[in-house]
Amino acid sequence: MSRNADDPNVEAAFKDVIEDLKQLYSGKPSLEIAKRRWRDDATLEHPLFKCTNSHEIQAVLFAIPRLVRNAGCVSTRTLSAGLSPNRLVYAQTFVYTLRLVGVRKEVKSIVFVDLDEDMKIVQMIDQWKGKELSTRWGAASFRRLLTKIVSWTTSVPKGS
Repeated sequence: MSRNADDPNVEAAFKDVIEDLKQLYSGKPSLEIAKRRWRDDATLEHPLFKCTNSHEIQAVLFAIPRLVRNAGCVSTRTLSAGLSPNRLVYAQTFVYTLRLVGVRKEVKSIVFVDLDEDMKIVQMIDQWKGKELSTRWGAASFRRLLTKIVSWTTSVPKGS
């Protein structure tokens, strides 16, 4: 039986997920949130990165504060949510300043999140401006390469 976002139980179930993701996107990563929210075999697809495991995801999350400053969520809006299967689709608008050049950017995106029964992320796809992620001219390979470089060069705190 499918339950949708109009059900108060569904809204409550996804509230913590959205709050954790807003925290991570705001350049305030924590190992506690990363371990609580992501499965070890989770995938993250983003216009700049394509992560295939939790180590790569954590490296990307901890690299964000090095790349941007003053990151913050302007708005989020749940577009669809269901508990059978556990799927969340929401729109978000973030603003940030690129650290090296000082340019302020605003990014509007549609985020698709698939979760397991423990509300851990199995797959997350972030589509800027709601556009499909490019696969032309080696874009997917470039995103994998960028992910590998970030995972090799970013130190992730060791946790228990």
